[in-house]
Amino acid sequence: METPEGMSTHGMRQCLGNASEAWDKEMNRIWGELMRELPAPAKDSLRAAQRKWIAFRDAELEALAQSYGAMPGTMYLVMHADAASTLTRDRVRQLDALLEALRSSVQ
Repeated sequence: METPEGMSTHGMRQCLGNASEAWDKEMNRIWGELMRELPAPAKDSLRAAQRKWIAFRDAELEALAQSYGAMPGTMYLVMHADAASTLTRDRVRQLDALLEALRSSVQ
């Protein structure tokens, strides 16, 4: 959104889509580290939790798509894209906090 094109609805959605992709890559990186460092029972629990989080995320985004889709105007498309990015960012922060706690507990 640093250029005039970025201030359009399309530009904002593209920017937020790029942010979502970056957060998703970061989540995958942290996930890999957690799977290498956690003991087996914790891995199993975290996998189950992650599956449920993915189901929640997908359901939440579908509900928002239906809600925002019923509203007039294109700004709601941007709001939906922001919600997607925010959900993933927040999960990355949760997983990163777990990784940091794990690492600090073994030092």
